[in-house]
Amino acid sequence: MFTGLLTYYKTAILEKFVFRQNLLIQIATGFLSSYAGVAIWYVITQYNIENLGVLVVDQTIKYMILSTILSYSFYTPNYYEIFNRVETGNIVHDLVKPIPLPFCLFSKELGAVTFNFFTHGISTLIVLSFMFKIYWSTSFLNLLLFFVFVFLGFYINHAVTLCFDMLSFWVYETEALHYVRTAVLSLLSGSLVPLWFYPEIFIKIIDFLPFKGIVYIPIAMFLGIIPHTEAVKHLVLQLIWCLVLTLITYIIWHFGTKKIVINGG
Repeated sequence: MFTGLLTYYKTAILEKFVFRQNLLIQIATGFLSSYAGVAIWYVITQYNIENLGVLVVDQTIKYMILSTILSYSFYTPNYYEIFNRVETGNIVHDLVKPIPLPFCLFSKELGAVTFNFFTHGISTLIVLSFMFKIYWSTSFLNLLLFFVFVFLGFYINHAVTLCFDMLSFWVYETEALHYVRTAVLSLLSGSLVPLWFYPEIFIKIIDFLPFKGIVYIPIAMFLGIIPHTEAVKHLVLQLIWCLVLTLITYIIWHFGTKKIVINGG
């Protein structure tokens, strides 16, 4: 099973190199998207630098650079995989394969995200740092925690997306649901606005949810906003949410595949 999942992972990466023109367009589009997101916050913070302070402004720009990189890296065109299979009836082929479809989709998306992060992510980080005159300084521990929490954030994002996609077993159209999912995750994960700008009561609500682990916690760990003494607490909470979402995914998949009807059979 592990060999099969590794094959899906490698294939997802190699597929990106097949059409080089598309690859260059994707990298350019991702950069423009990241630049626009950072430029907006650069203008906002520069006009309020006296009220915010130089340190907050610097942290905000760094945060938004990393946030746009993670947000783009986590975006893959596989959000409708199960819906498309259910709609066409091809889901019947996936139900008889030795590896469950959710595992295959996880490996494929992990490969796509890995590729996005190390192509678009690194190039965008270098160019935007030069354009906005950002100087990075971090410790090895912060960098290690960043990658650990990035993986957990990816898993949470993937699990939530997969759960919404599996609703296609009951709902004939899931596009509207994905719009809701995207809006909620963008708001609560901190990808659009750094969470330190949110009202305190809103922060308390977000603390009970797993979504800030997708973007905010990895970046806050990297920038040193969250102290090392709190790393274990956040790690445990993220792992618990990963287990909860895994259980929810299993339940939806189990009952969804029992309910589905293909050609009346």
